[in-house]
Amino acid sequence: MKAINYLKNYSLGRGSFVPLEVRNHGLNDPYQDHGHLKDAVRLIDQVHVSEDFKGIADYLLGDVLLISSLPSGITLWKQNGFRGTFVTPDGDIINPHGVLTGGNGTGVKKAFFGISARLLSWKPS
Repeated sequence: MKAINYLKNYSLGRGSFVPLEVRNHGLNDPYQDHGHLKDAVRLIDQVHVSEDFKGIADYLLGDVLLISSLPSGITLWKQNGFRGTFVTPDGDIINPHGVLTGGNGTGVKKAFFGISARLLSWKPS
């Protein structure tokens, strides 16, 4: 909580913090009784993590499945049963509640640099 209070007090934005002692969320095998997920891949199995960080990596990624596309993920999500997160290679996400997150991050960069350029060229009247 100290870190969050620090960010608030100094208006430094927001952050997410993982507990030092992570708990197993009981999803060691997200495929259990979910045959419709056979084409999905556990994201944790696709990354290499130092032994020192395996616990936290499993805590954060253990229930995340890599899927080929957003439409296929929506189809899988609608089949129900799996309480995890789906992610595509493009970074689109379907959270356990069906909330979609996606788009193209380059648009944000373009907008930011466009605004910055306008501010730099602005002259008070």
